[in-house]
Amino acid sequence: MKKSGLIIGGIGFVFSLAVTLLSPILLPCITPILGIAAGYMADIFDLPLLKSDAIKKAAKAGALGGVGMLVGQVIGAIINGVAVGPEGVVMVLSSFGIPAGSPAALAKYYWTMMFVGTACISLFNIALMAGLGALGGLIWWEANGKEKAAKAQITESEEV
Repeated sequence: MKKSGLIIGGIGFVFSLAVTLLSPILLPCITPILGIAAGYMADIFDLPLLKSDAIKKAAKAGALGGVGMLVGQVIGAIINGVAVGPEGVVMVLSSFGIPAGSPAALAKYYWTMMFVGTACISLFNIALMAGLGALGGLIWWEANGKEKAAKAQITESEEV
């Protein structure tokens, strides 16, 4: 569980850092793939013998991968905020003919929305990755886990 969570967390860190530099709204687009992959990989590494264990371990791996995405998104948001800032937003809006006012007037709103948006999307991604990690664990169980559990029971009954 930890191994797959850390692998997917590292991948999620890199993706979320890069995507957050463009727009954090795009992050939930890659979350399903990473969540299912984390859950499936967790069960490949751990080989649980019970369906409930497969789903629990996979959900934990998905949540751990989501934490990696959270860290990447926070760092990306900080870089984006420093690089663009309220001045950059005013320049972009005025280039489209939208009145934005002065950067000083926009600054409080800009930093508040940067913080709230990052927090909400990060928490949503962790919850979504945990749920989709459980789905990945269920997919692994249906594809491979039943056979492994049956073989383990046969081997156990032969030893007794």
